[in-house]
Amino acid sequence: MNMTDRHTRLGLFLASALAITSCGEDLQTVTFPGRGAEVFYTYPDAEQTGVSVHSPVVVRLSHALADPGALDNTMIQLVRDIDDAPVAAEISVAADSGDRSVVLRPQQPLVPGETYRVDVLALTTTEGPVQFAPGSFTFTTAAAVKGPRSTQVTDTAFAMRQMFPDNDALPVMDFSSLRFQFTQPVDPETVRYGDTVTLVDAEGADVEATVLAKHHFLTIDPEDNLVPGASYTVTLSNQVTSSYGIVLDAPFEGSDSLTFTPLNSGSTEIMALRAPATGELSPLTGQPINLVPVIATLLGDNTQSQQEGDVFNELAFVPNFPDATPLRISRGSLLSGGALDVRISGQVPAGFDSGAVTVQFISDANGYLLPNPYTDAPSAPRQLRVMMDVAISTGNAVANAGFTQDVLHLELIGLAIVENGVLTADALTVVESDVLGLETAYGVLSFHMEAYADQLAAPEQPVDTTAPAILSWMPGDGNALKQRSGDPLMVNFTEAVDPNTLEGRVEVTADGVPVTDMSMRLDGTSLVINTPLAFDTQYDINLLDGITDLAGNVLPATTLSFDMASFSPNSPASPFVTTSYPGAPCVIAAGTRDLLNDIAGRCAGGQGTDDVLPLPVLPANRDIRVRFSRNMDADSVVLGQSFRVEQIDATGAFVASVDGQLSVRDRSLSFMPASPWLEASNSCTPGNMVCGADGLPLKTRLLATTAANAPVLDGGGPTMKITFRAGAPVTSAFSQLVNLPVADVNANALRDAGEDSPVDGSGTLVNEEMLKNSNLIEIDSTGGSISDANIGCPVGDSCPQEAYGYITGALDVEVMGYYSAADIPSVAKGSVPQAVLDAGGGVLVYLYPNIMTVSESTVYAETSIIGTTADPSSTGPLIMRMRHQCDARVGVIPAQPNAASLPACNGHHGLVEGWIIEGTGGPEFVA
Repeated sequence: MNMTDRHTRLGLFLASALAITSCGEDLQTVTFPGRGAEVFYTYPDAEQTGVSVHSPVVVRLSHALADPGALDNTMIQLVRDIDDAPVAAEISVAADSGDRSVVLRPQQPLVPGETYRVDVLALTTTEGPVQFAPGSFTFTTAAAVKGPRSTQVTDTAFAMRQMFPDNDALPVMDFSSLRFQFTQPVDPETVRYGDTVTLVDAEGADVEATVLAKHHFLTIDPEDNLVPGASYTVTLSNQVTSSYGIVLDAPFEGSDSLTFTPLNSGSTEIMALRAPATGELSPLTGQPINLVPVIATLLGDNTQSQQEGDVFNELAFVPNFPDATPLRISRGSLLSGGALDVRISGQVPAGFDSGAVTVQFISDANGYLLPNPYTDAPSAPRQLRVMMDVAISTGNAVANAGFTQDVLHLELIGLAIVENGVLTADALTVVESDVLGLETAYGVLSFHMEAYADQLAAPEQPVDTTAPAILSWMPGDGNALKQRSGDPLMVNFTEAVDPNTLEGRVEVTADGVPVTDMSMRLDGTSLVINTPLAFDTQYDINLLDGITDLAGNVLPATTLSFDMASFSPNSPASPFVTTSYPGAPCVIAAGTRDLLNDIAGRCAGGQGTDDVLPLPVLPANRDIRVRFSRNMDADSVVLGQSFRVEQIDATGAFVASVDGQLSVRDRSLSFMPASPWLEASNSCTPGNMVCGADGLPLKTRLLATTAANAPVLDGGGPTMKITFRAGAPVTSAFSQLVNLPVADVNANALRDAGEDSPVDGSGTLVNEEMLKNSNLIEIDSTGGSISDANIGCPVGDSCPQEAYGYITGALDVEVMGYYSAADIPSVAKGSVPQAVLDAGGGVLVYLYPNIMTVSESTVYAETSIIGTTADPSSTGPLIMRMRHQCDARVGVIPAQPNAASLPACNGHHGLVEGWIIEGTGGPEFVA
């Protein structure tokens, strides 16, 4: 085709596109008297499903409101559809919307999987009352992706909830991807393309495709266009299960297969649109366009990334599709944005930024320009619907590990109009993303695109010729001190890679022998590899030749090597609980629990004057989490047997067993109830017999007042019963911190041969990393019959490497958010360090009191008594316990010893208050 022909075709193409989009040159000014005021757009769309629980409601009108300042819930309101219960929401008119966009922002997140209704009651514009024949519209929120099972499922059957395109009003095109949404989260391990999931042509041959599965979503993206007019069959077999083990129930109206014939997109053309970063406000929300806010407790509510770039939109031949005009944005397209200024809770600088934030399309995005669903007014804009799968990544390796991820089925709902002869689109979606795997951040994206006025002079679609590279990896630089058995291996790339090129090209070897027990997945730009890791073993991650990015550029073959730490088998020891959430990781002494007075009891094995612990509260949206000091035998942890969760009454009597999902990893377990915890008493009871990987039973009691009743190394002990009361859901961020590096690799509280020390025999520092999580024990003074003493070897000898003890433990923390110095008195339960006040405030963090062990030391002594020699004496394992900031007995049993040393329990149940503040060298923690 010569250039003249192309000019003619493109001109006709654009003329058709603009003509069917609108009859007017500028729809902001074109009016048609006699129709009155109407609704032109809503977000969410009427009957839209999968809507974020953080979504606002936007209703855009054809004319300006007559009195924007008088807007209230008698004119428009949001209600829960099932019972007409009003939802408290802030109602406003969007700035720069010409007083035409009404925005309702719920004061609390909506309930997952619920249907809501927007009642348009009495909106009056400059053209008179709004005519909205239905009077209302409904939408349904998405199921949760974390939390109790009842919040993650919208039906007891595992079924397909929606297909996009639906092969009806939204036709399947030759350039379409197929997207499926389900009533329960899908188990990605059961999605095996060519086996449990297939797309075949009329001859039964597999269509080459990329398959993505995450949460409730599944995408099949053919590598090449389908043949229009040919027959294809997609099959989702009953071997696909939900993450709860439920088999997929005949998704296509009683069948597991659907046969379809894709339509011919015809002579398509690429329309270049720009997504600018102008700072202009969206006419839909009044918020800056193309700005992605990231709202979370960990990041605050003012972290944001400004996105911009060119979007190359491929439209089907418009004259053939006057009603629903299909479009595609090709896989590999990307938008790039400025760096996120990473601040803890949005206030305390973390000491780094995110680097450039990139949003890359990991499958072909598909959409449609549709007739306006609310009105047939000639001046009404068309509706735009686009469904996309994207990978989010950042340029800074440190930030990327916590931010990179795939976000599937991001749905844009917008409107497309012609302004001054240029096609312009404004659309909304809510972007939800994980932050460090600890909480879900969200932000409303006010997306704006506008076509280049002269398409023939518009930028060409760029060609990616840059090969992917490795940005970072874990454990990284062979640093096995930062890797535990059970933790995944991670390789972070500079861009998204093609998942189809990974098969057979990722190999892990242990001492040169290929590992067969291995699984891997892509999430964003990260390759996550799960395989059991053995101590005293050298590992290689081999990335073989042929791995490519989405454009086919090849990653250079690479080998990443690391050595796991040494693990001494000579002194076996039982595992013990390092943290329990909720509660303290100890057996409770008999007769010390008092549920009626919110008393959990006292740790057994200590002294009778020890603090009595308050009854902990577990929020309704949290799971039980237990961490262990050593690798565990997963088969020994059996729900209902060795691990039981029971509802009890105030006297401690059994009421019912609690159903839920138990997950066991090498050194941890978690239990999420099937339904949110009832706000009543519950008890988590690990019973007989949870065992370590080496067969030794769990040591449940660590404390002893005398050597005679000290717990033995090979464990056992009474059943550990942890009682808690259920509470309301919370929005704070919960995190479990594990001490790394650690020298006592086998966690037996002994100094074994081969375990590292920070210094050598001469006292020279040889391993600075090992100074972390260690404590140096020195002889301060001697007295009585002891004339001299030494740690680790006889008096007169030098063995500085033996003078270090090593900590085994973990820490549960709750990040509450930032409070200014003026607000601190209203939230602090204990005394506030002066440094926090001097800094003007800080991020409030609660520490859950726990138990840590320190490896034993041997003391050698000389006596002043003639003819006597002191035998070497071992300290035994040292036990450190953090104290609650309250005593549960105060005000209940006032005559008890120690009762006056601490205040009564209130607020956060005596958790230890800490503060993250801005220090001279970066963030500092003060407690």
